[in-house]
Amino acid sequence: MSHQNAHGSVRVLLVLLLVVSLLGLGTTVYAAGDTMVIGIPNEPNSLDPHVFTSRMARKIGYLIYDPLVMQDPETLEFIPALATSWEVSDDDLVWTFTLREDVIFHNGDPLTAHDVKFTYERILDPATNATYALDDIGPLDRVEVIDDYTFELHYKQPYAPLLHYMALGQLQPMSPRAIEEQGADFGTQPVGAGTGPFVFQEWRSGQDMTLVANEDYNWGHGVYENTGPVAIPQIEIRFIPDVEVSTMGMITGELDAVDFLPDKDVQTLYDDPDVDMHQVHLPGMGLYSAFNVTKPPFDDVEVRRAANFAVDKEAIIEVVKLGNATVGHGPIPFFFHGFNEDIVDYYTYDPDKANEILDAAGWVRGSDGIRVKDGQRLAGLTIVRQRDDYIMTAQLIQEMFREVGIEIELQILEWGTLLDAIFAGQHNYTFMGHGHGESDVVYTLFHETNIGGFNLAHINDERLNYLTEKQRVTPDLEERARILEEIQEIVMIEKVLWIPIYNDIQYWPTNARIQGVKVHPNGWFLLNDAAFVQ
Repeated sequence: MSHQNAHGSVRVLLVLLLVVSLLGLGTTVYAAGDTMVIGIPNEPNSLDPHVFTSRMARKIGYLIYDPLVMQDPETLEFIPALATSWEVSDDDLVWTFTLREDVIFHNGDPLTAHDVKFTYERILDPATNATYALDDIGPLDRVEVIDDYTFELHYKQPYAPLLHYMALGQLQPMSPRAIEEQGADFGTQPVGAGTGPFVFQEWRSGQDMTLVANEDYNWGHGVYENTGPVAIPQIEIRFIPDVEVSTMGMITGELDAVDFLPDKDVQTLYDDPDVDMHQVHLPGMGLYSAFNVTKPPFDDVEVRRAANFAVDKEAIIEVVKLGNATVGHGPIPFFFHGFNEDIVDYYTYDPDKANEILDAAGWVRGSDGIRVKDGQRLAGLTIVRQRDDYIMTAQLIQEMFREVGIEIELQILEWGTLLDAIFAGQHNYTFMGHGHGESDVVYTLFHETNIGGFNLAHINDERLNYLTEKQRVTPDLEERARILEEIQEIVMIEKVLWIPIYNDIQYWPTNARIQGVKVHPNGWFLLNDAAFVQ
């Protein structure tokens, strides 16, 4: 990426637009002071780690709750956090963890093994209606407390990705008393429940959320230089659906950080001397598209195969991402365990090949160029998230499909409505991304139990069900890699459930007045070492 110094007049224009935008929205302009102001594009649906479904909620959870183990942002190794050590039995069924003995919850209660037992049994309780946390905890049979600071997790089968999910953000210990006191309000008022560096203070629906520094914090993990209380007294997390306003807020200094930075604004902030830019190759898929295999016309596997050859992914990356991505090849990115190299060159941009496949499958072009077979028009509803990069990608693919005789109608929905629609299977085709640091994501994406969730292909395949279960319980890395490779072959070559589009390179800007910021491997600010310097 070139770094051009060309934002003099652009800066003036953006500042003026920011003022207009903020006045038009009736939004409070925050003074700098001792508050770190972060703009995020989506308001969380809950801060209860067992029931929330948004990545944004998980990110905020990194500040409020502490994990038992953590992933080093540099090496990606699993290192001690609330747990000082762990060991696994010879049969890989029993994990024994030892806790720190100096940790207290935000409500003053000491953290013990009994709290971990409560937390994990709450996930397993059907009354909790746990979402990702229930998937993440795996085939857990029971939790046994050995003493106040030692517990055992007894599994029905070996569970390979356990440490990853402990570090990911939905298996952190929580205070039983806090949960009981808040009752039904816990998701929006998680007062006293965590052990993290920041304490929940207030959530104003549709506006913002306030966290304050945990003055009692003294158990920072090994990755941090500062193991005590954070130097940032307060965080204001502002809900700003318009990412343009967030970018302008960074330029004017009204915001200290933003969660989502549009690719077109990366260069401007790179060049800004008042902004520090952090970069990660986001674990997961930046964008993929899924066919609903239960509804025509994409119930025809040859149509799905042809569609893969019709999409020019490199053009999408240049036009939409301005080069800030790499080509996607399957359901997991190239740097995940078990990535199948054999699928890399299977699909290339080849509209002639797409046309040959559709011709051979009996789809005949009509007078308007759209194909027809047995009276069925090769057309379907594509539900798209209301976000510029998703919409632009969908429009490009709409034209690419049309060139080979496939028609898609775009329906643009806001996040919550979109999830309801695609979970219910109202789409023929849709777009989504997943931020996930472990290959076990294939279970969430393709197992039958996640139909009605992120199994957006709505696939119920006996072999896929078996393999996505088996990779979770296979501790041998080489064997697990072979299983994952077969899953990718089924998804991309045999069943053709997706068109993977790109893997994200994400940028995380922070105001230069705050130094010492780290970025979590799954993309979020870690502030234990951060402090105001201006």
